[in-house]
Amino acid sequence: MAKSVLPRPVREALRPFAARVGLALPLADAEVETAPQEDPEVLLELSRPSVNPWTVNIRGRERRFFFLSGCWRSGTHWVARVLNLHPAMSIVGEFHFNHLLAALARFTATDGAVGGWYQGHRPFLQDIATESIHTMIRRCVYAATCKRRAAMWMGDHSPRYLEAALPGAPNVLVVRDGRDVLVSQSFHSLRARRIDWFRPSFRSFAGKYIAEFQANPEAFKDTTRGFLTEETWVRAQVRDWAAQIRHDLEARKRMESEGTPVHMVRYEALHRDFDRQRAALYRFFNLDPSLALPPSEETKTLPGFRTEALTSDNRKGIVGDWMNYFDERVRAIYLEEAGDVLIELGYEKDLNW
Repeated sequence: MAKSVLPRPVREALRPFAARVGLALPLADAEVETAPQEDPEVLLELSRPSVNPWTVNIRGRERRFFFLSGCWRSGTHWVARVLNLHPAMSIVGEFHFNHLLAALARFTATDGAVGGWYQGHRPFLQDIATESIHTMIRRCVYAATCKRRAAMWMGDHSPRYLEAALPGAPNVLVVRDGRDVLVSQSFHSLRARRIDWFRPSFRSFAGKYIAEFQANPEAFKDTTRGFLTEETWVRAQVRDWAAQIRHDLEARKRMESEGTPVHMVRYEALHRDFDRQRAALYRFFNLDPSLALPPSEETKTLPGFRTEALTSDNRKGIVGDWMNYFDERVRAIYLEEAGDVLIELGYEKDLNW
């Protein structure tokens, strides 16, 4: 009752006494008491950070922002759950800040292709627009993650193209063999609730497969059924994966040259050498790996799953599942659209697989 009646300055003044007598936690260990939009001090720091664009100081405690991205069905959710095992990490998803960044680029364009004559292209307005977007990103992530007591690192995980949402903020990039991505996406799409989520060219057969899957999920273990039998689907998915990988590899080089660190996690390596790979993840943030909780089935942080669950978002989680579903037709499409990318990533030595 006292918390709802006393003004915040009075509560803060009384906190040291309350902590000594066991009625409150010390501020450093306490949960955030109010939403950030209700606290002018927090709002000011998130709007004009006193440290750098990705680090804020909230009443003497440093909070740092980071981002996790990767292609869809590549393990971004799994890596986020692994990061959350560490008490200094708090990461949620999915914000998809790429939409804001794309809008900012159009609003401030100077090349004439998508603007160039908009008011936003003027240098002083570019600065205002950019600061506003950065403030929005910090406020959103902070509001979603701030209640984890010991968390120093606050992040978002979204399957999206790699891009610096906040200059200098560390990024984790998850990469997975695109052939497994294709199979995983083909099963994941069978669980869709709405046909309008699909591209118009997919809707005719998507509705048919989804209805059949709802009636008998087990039937789709048959490799001659489902989305993988549709050339337009396979070709589009493979082409999209290859385009994102090409973009992300180039973006990684550019971002690192500009001072934004990027740590690449390979899905297969995390499966194969889980303890070492997750320790490297924590060290990327200068954290002690020994402080992280152990992985478990309850937290869905162990590599893979005990049984295949066709109707679950966490269906199988294994490496090399594509070999159970690819035929010569799918293989030929993959070689044509993304064979070079598999070689560039080191998944294959040549096109003879």
